[in-house]
Amino acid sequence: MDMETLYQVIRRLRRYIESAAAEQRERPTPPLYQQLVLDDVLEHPGSTIQEITVRLAMAQSLVSRAIAHARDEGWVVTFTDPEDHRRTRVRPSDDLLAHPPAGIHADAERALAPLLCNIDEGDRAAFFRALEAIHLELCKTDSAAAHQSQAVS
Repeated sequence: MDMETLYQVIRRLRRYIESAAAEQRERPTPPLYQQLVLDDVLEHPGSTIQEITVRLAMAQSLVSRAIAHARDEGWVVTFTDPEDHRRTRVRPSDDLLAHPPAGIHADAERALAPLLCNIDEGDRAAFFRALEAIHLELCKTDSAAAHQSQAVS
């Protein structure tokens, strides 16, 4: 598979996942990119916008937009870094901690079942194992990049 095909598969798969997650939501929730940012804020309270950007491999403008929207909704609190007044840090609000958004944590196998229905059960299991392995490798890479970014700062 060439890179162009891989890119197109990933783009189409992302749209499919966003649609499937939306169908499984019990109540309206923010778009996927905002949910990813909110999840990161929940996992890493007190992070800077730049740290979130590196961990999620998103454009800083997209992360900033998600944080601004979340702040307007009362889901996060932003504050100036006491050590470096140029940086903004983000933490979850009490409301977000009490009522995290649903949808993104829906069962992936169930959400992708219609897409994978013609694929052998063993191949489906191998697909999800491969995705989990890729996820773990990307987390290692993201962690190393975040540490490197912090060392440069």
